[in-house]
Amino acid sequence: MYRFVCLAAVIAWCSACSAPVKPEQPSPKVIIPLRTTVNARVIDVSDGDSLTLLLANGTQVKIRLSCIDAPELLQDFGERAKHDLSERVLQKLVKFRSESIDRYGITLGYLFLGTTNVNLEQVKAGYAWESRHFCHDPAFVNAEYYSKSAGLALWSQKNPTPPWDFRKGK
Repeated sequence: MYRFVCLAAVIAWCSACSAPVKPEQPSPKVIIPLRTTVNARVIDVSDGDSLTLLLANGTQVKIRLSCIDAPELLQDFGERAKHDLSERVLQKLVKFRSESIDRYGITLGYLFLGTTNVNLEQVKAGYAWESRHFCHDPAFVNAEYYSKSAGLALWSQKNPTPPWDFRKGK
């Protein structure tokens, strides 16, 4: 009897292993046409500079905030940057102005809550760096200077590691 049960278990296991597996189809990336402003609701915050919007037509789109680079979640202040952004915009109606598409196909742009530029507020609060390589707006340089001078958030550390160095493993 024991041999029969073991044989049945092996046959069942082998059948499950040989069943055809359908590869998961990646969902197409949704982008917002460049230089377009849309109204949306923020439905998810991934980190201090990435979130998901729900557009009026029911489409979800993942976006990143232009001109800033927030600490990665595993870095000091990474979770706090995400929390700060969540407190500002999660489940709120916002305007998003698209500016470009990154190398991963994600739309980059500026997020506004009323007339407040959320990207700029993340830098002013000390939860993001001004993105030196991709931003040429002096308002972001000034915001970083202000938060650094005041020792806010990540600037309370002696030498915070910029996320671009953290990602390279430095």
